[in-house]
Amino acid sequence: MPEAGRAPEAGRAPEAGWAWLPAADRVPVPWRNGGGTTTEVFVRGAGVGRSAGPGAVDAGFAWRVSIAVVEHDGDFSLYPGVDRWLMPLSAGGLRLIDDGTLVPVGRHEVRAFPGERAVASVGVTTPTLDLNLMLRRSRSTGSLATAEVAGSTVLATAAAEELVAVVLEGVFAAAPGAVPEGFPEGARSGRSLARHDAVFLGAGRQGTLHGVGRIAVARIATAVVAVA
Repeated sequence: MPEAGRAPEAGRAPEAGWAWLPAADRVPVPWRNGGGTTTEVFVRGAGVGRSAGPGAVDAGFAWRVSIAVVEHDGDFSLYPGVDRWLMPLSAGGLRLIDDGTLVPVGRHEVRAFPGERAVASVGVTTPTLDLNLMLRRSRSTGSLATAEVAGSTVLATAAAEELVAVVLEGVFAAAPGAVPEGFPEGARSGRSLARHDAVFLGAGRQGTLHGVGRIAVARIATAVVAVA
């Protein structure tokens, strides 16, 4: 897939450990092969985590979360050294040819594959959304999963872990930390998140979501490199 569109900086700075990432601020860009568009939800690269402004130049990424629109059949770009997770968001899911094998991937199911492998979308008859996590395996390990929420749920990260939570269905109030006093009455302590809005949570942090619906959670842990 192509370089992703960059959304303007949103909410608190990522360095504070918590950032709101509104879907409305993202800027889609076309794929190199013309088969769709991509927007970045969050990218960490060159030691910096951000939602950068349009036109920003990125020399590379350690990891990134993005949402793509697949408009036609076509090959995915090759990313040597990168591990990838793909989650279709549209009702019909997505059909892939993964290393020569037809693989139907249903809505909110996750397909993981290495970026070196030949993967293509097939049978695309209507624009299809998918959520993507990509990370450089020499730097990080990760996961992508969905969770049903009914009430308040606390998101938490370990000391060497970061996460991005994306709203798939429903409306949520969100705030940094454990459940704040008086939250979510009137959502005075937080912000409202709707479909495809997201939050970033830095290492060793907590955040609270309150609402009813479904979220996707991408977790990224810094790889520990053994020293001989």
